[in-house]
Amino acid sequence: MGQGRGMDLLLAEDLMLLLLDDETGAVRQTHLRPLLGGAVLADLALTGAVEVEEKRGVWHTAKVHPVDGARPSDALLAAAYDEVAAKPRSAQDLVNRIGKPLKDDVTERLVERGLVRREEHRVLGIFPTTRWPAEDVAHEQQVRRRLGDLLVRGLTPDTRTVALVALLSAVDLTHKVVDREGLSGGEVRKRGKRLVEQMDDGDWAAKAVRDAVAAITAAAGAAAVAGGFTAVACMPNTDPVNDDAGVTRLILGRAAQARLARVGQSVLCLKAASVRMNEQMLAIEK
Repeated sequence: MGQGRGMDLLLAEDLMLLLLDDETGAVRQTHLRPLLGGAVLADLALTGAVEVEEKRGVWHTAKVHPVDGARPSDALLAAAYDEVAAKPRSAQDLVNRIGKPLKDDVTERLVERGLVRREEHRVLGIFPTTRWPAEDVAHEQQVRRRLGDLLVRGLTPDTRTVALVALLSAVDLTHKVVDREGLSGGEVRKRGKRLVEQMDDGDWAAKAVRDAVAAITAAAGAAAVAGGFTAVACMPNTDPVNDDAGVTRLILGRAAQARLARVGQSVLCLKAASVRMNEQMLAIEK
């Protein structure tokens, strides 16, 4: 044991460790392809291997480009770099293309590092399935501590850990990967989103990470549409509650750009109805 200490893992590897159940080895995430693809794209950006062009208008989709002479030596990152270099594509397109083989590739790397073990099972004695229970949790515990330093204890953030927070925020997992030490899940979520918003606007690597995160979110929405959903309502029963008109307008604007499904304004409508009802009740009491 102890082999995981001091390792320099990719963001995708750290993510996979956080997503795997240590006991059962099951993966606790459905949108794994775009999430891992986004993590690799973020690593390429942070290492200076790719950059994102400036967006020139509302309907213009910014493309990701390779940086000449910056092909990584890591085999997994190099394969992703080659995918970027093959043709200018949007981050949304790339996270799915890059992410397609990554579940197997990343878990195999974790097995080789001695951090998880591979177990073959059969569901109902018929259907084969693979699980990856923890073998050495030292590195994973380090990652969780770094996340807790940012999300719970408010210590000075480092760029890589903020990128990991951004990726976790994209699939609403920030509150599930740390010891909250008495904080509510909603508060941890808010802190995660605040960290992402504070990423340096002048840093193209930070911009690429944000684009990768936006692509993960869009890909998850596209998966819902592919599953048969054609209309989505912004409900008021979320945690934390979306009771801000500006946030709702942002959601509706992004949905309109994606043009995948109709997104309703139920939050604004219900909020307005609630205000009117309260006003009427106060008038009756008077």
